[in-house]
Order: sequence, then structure tokens, then C-alpha cells
Amino acid sequence: MNEPPEWNYVRANILQDRSELGDESLLRIFGPPEGEYATLLTNLIESSAWRSEVELIQAYLESMRYAYGENIRERYSQ
Repeated sequence: MNEPPEWNYVRANILQDRSELGDESLLRIFGPPEGEYATLLTNLIESSAWRSEVELIQAYLESMRYAYGENIRERYSQ
């Protein structure tokens, strides 16, 4: 549908994000870098190489910082 933004809250926000961020606003899938299957968590847990839950959280977030979209692959996100 080609509704005006004032009728469609979602469309209005997408248009605003796109004007501010360009194509990066369309990125929706976050995961590990290409070539890696999973996060670093499995290795940390299986090897008992962690000392606190904070380390696990940081490892997960670091692994999931890569954004993917239709024409964008493996964009490091902060």
C-alpha cells in the first residue's frame, strides 16, 4: 500500500530512519561474521574459560554485531 505516513505509523518511522541512516536502516539480521556458524559462547562454556556472566554477555554481543541485509553483508555494527 502506498499510504501517507500520517496514516501508517510503521511507514512513517521507516521513512524517517531511511532519511537519517540510508540503506543501513534496512538491516535486520544480526549475527556472527560470515564463515562463523555460532557465537563465541559455546567455546567459552565448553572450555570453562569464563569467570563471570558479564564475560558471557560480552562474548555474545561481540559475536552478534554483524548486520546483514538485501545488499549489505557483514556490516560491523556498534
